[in-house]
Amino acid sequence: MLIDEESIAAAWKSLLKSERSKGQIVYVPHGAERPVRFSREQIFRLALQICNALHRKLEVPKFGRVALLAGADPNATAICHGCWLGNFSLVLVDPKASIERLIAVINNAEVDTVFFSMAHMMTMSKLIKSCAGVRHWVLTEGSGLNGHGTSLHVLANLLGD
Repeated sequence: MLIDEESIAAAWKSLLKSERSKGQIVYVPHGAERPVRFSREQIFRLALQICNALHRKLEVPKFGRVALLAGADPNATAICHGCWLGNFSLVLVDPKASIERLIAVINNAEVDTVFFSMAHMMTMSKLIKSCAGVRHWVLTEGSGLNGHGTSLHVLANLLGD
């Protein structure tokens, strides 16, 4: 069962209003069948860092389109919530789609920034060449990008908390 956007928003409102002890584990809905396990501090820190990095470092405009080309992992979850907090338009791209489909979705949606996972490293050169409108390419894990972008954690850490 996939969770709809309204349920995710309601869960976040509830999470923000609730009181929890430091380090307590909470379960955050993110659209997949199983919730991802985070500490409260991890949730807020990474989602806010992503939101701030998109606004201040990458200068993505409010309601700017951000594509997520990654599976349901903790980083993808934080990206979704960072986009929601920052009023960015999130374009979820099926990570199993063909390269032609990925190019079509990214170009037709006029995406500014693409977050992608290591699973797509083999197709990145073709995506980068075919999606000229994309200004920023951000790897959701790891750090080696050979000059094609930056990693999520490097980007988030540039701005601190």
